Amino acid sequence: MYPDPSEPVVPGNRQPSPFTCIVCLKGEMLPAVQEGEPDYTDNFVCQHCQHRDTIPTVSNICSQVVTAILGGSIGFYLFSSKLQELIAGESASTGMPTILLLLIAGLFTAGFAYVLYQAFRGHHLRRAYMNPAKSSQPMVKSGAEAK
Repeated sequence: MYPDPSEPVVPGNRQPSPFTCIVCLKGEMLPAVQEGEPDYTDNFVCQHCQHRDTIPTVSNICSQVVTAILGGSIGFYLFSSKLQELIAGESASTGMPTILLLLIAGLFTAGFAYVLYQAFRGHHLRRAYMNPAKSSQPMVKSGAEAK
């Protein structure tokens, strides 16, 4: 998609970036490949104001959504079955292990819910860089960056 970073960039030789900076609304966000990293990167830098950000790829977002849905459904199933078991009193002699398994299943379900939240957050960030004109105004830099 982008030229090899070891080759010199000839103006007009590279494809335009699909991302526009949300800070200055002027520069393109170009991949920032550092020494020792593979060419594939999520790190981008604005060619105009040098703003850096991590923009997740579509494959990362999709894998997070699929993982969260599958893992969350399994965790929710375990949570609901152990809760039903505890309420019904089927495991009267093994109450403590059931409560422990209920707690662990609840934590797993909450963890997968967080992964789903991160996927939607990454999707919204990616959309913001693809359509910066929909935001009302450029982001204001913080005090240290503004000086």
